[in-house]
Amino acid sequence: MAGAGRWEERVRQALEAGGDAAAEDLLKRASSRERAAALEICARWYLDRSQYEAATAWMRRLLETTDADPRTLLGLGRYAEERHTDPGVLDAAIALLRRALAERKPDDAVLECMILANLAEALIRRGDRAAGKACLDQAIRREDELARAGSHFAGWMSKFLQLFRADVQWDEGDREAASRVYAAMLADPLAPVEYARIEERCTASGVDVKTLIRQRRKADLEFTALAGAEAVEVAPSAGRTLYASYWKGFEGAPGVLLLAMAGSSRHAWSPYVGEMTARGWHVLALDPPGQGMSVGPGLDRKALAEDGKAALEMLAARGAAAGRLGAVGASFGGTVALLTAVAGQPPVRALVLLSPAGTVDAARQRSDPTLLVTSVDDGPFTLRNREMFDEAPQGAWELRVLPETGHGTTLLEARPRLWAEVVDWLAEKL
Repeated sequence: MAGAGRWEERVRQALEAGGDAAAEDLLKRASSRERAAALEICARWYLDRSQYEAATAWMRRLLETTDADPRTLLGLGRYAEERHTDPGVLDAAIALLRRALAERKPDDAVLECMILANLAEALIRRGDRAAGKACLDQAIRREDELARAGSHFAGWMSKFLQLFRADVQWDEGDREAASRVYAAMLADPLAPVEYARIEERCTASGVDVKTLIRQRRKADLEFTALAGAEAVEVAPSAGRTLYASYWKGFEGAPGVLLLAMAGSSRHAWSPYVGEMTARGWHVLALDPPGQGMSVGPGLDRKALAEDGKAALEMLAARGAAAGRLGAVGASFGGTVALLTAVAGQPPVRALVLLSPAGTVDAARQRSDPTLLVTSVDDGPFTLRNREMFDEAPQGAWELRVLPETGHGTTLLEARPRLWAEVVDWLAEKL
């Protein structure tokens, strides 16, 4: 049944039409990868309806199957523990995360840290704070090692974990220690920040928030200048301003929009832009709402397409050829890029998606050259990306399933030559 497409949709339709019995019938005809995905989908379906007894039964079945890979286990464990407080659900989530930790590849340190972070949160939410804090400290130590070794993703992730530890300290009453971390994060443009929550807590602690925001903006400008870019502002609609980095190209040369993963920022692209600017291309790396310097929230699908449209229009206004525009998006950034492309104006001639969190419906609407890159070992994203490719117009899309483990921009670290391959593909299509 591999390659049939719309697997998630089919499982959900079966549940809605015939409940568990219909889902069981699909499972009998599924491949091993589809079986693991189906078990996860069933668990999520019941979780979304707060039917916790049924949800935990499906979670236990995924835990017991040999078909589940660590990333699928992490995906369901994280989904359950972040959204629900039912004790049975938390127990099942912890079991899934512990198995994922035990079965991960020993050299996949990024996955190890992600599992540890979610396991820490689940344990703390269940009330086992000592064990949770131990997992969190372990994750922070491992991420710090990776960041010192030069991993850009680990550098971001270590900041996220420091913020998580500050939240734990705040909840435990150590607000002085927590506010020091909050203040440092608010002043750091590379740190993932929920502005409203962090500003509120800093203000409650007597911290000068306005000064920190000025420091954040100053540092952001310095990072942008170090990357050889110009700091620009994109205004997709009245009252909204998004921040971006712009690298000027030759008049009439191609223009490329870059969109990073959720929780990251436009600066994640800085190490890679040189291969585009060396060709004379115009490049714009955008912080969508809720990322980098752009204040969120950023989950409005219509607004995301408008954001991408405004960024493409800026590229054209600054000298890029209107008929030679491309976009590259990673994970959540891939969703923004895909929605921008299917909106149609200005047209995106070539689109690159790195393990996108996209949708099958949007993929069906994209009939121009599209390169979809995913990993053979990216949990549910592997299957979902295959489904997007299966449902997209034949001949317009290319699929590359990499043997390396990774997700989004982490694929660029796992496979160093990948970025050159992406740029070569864009050069051919643009």
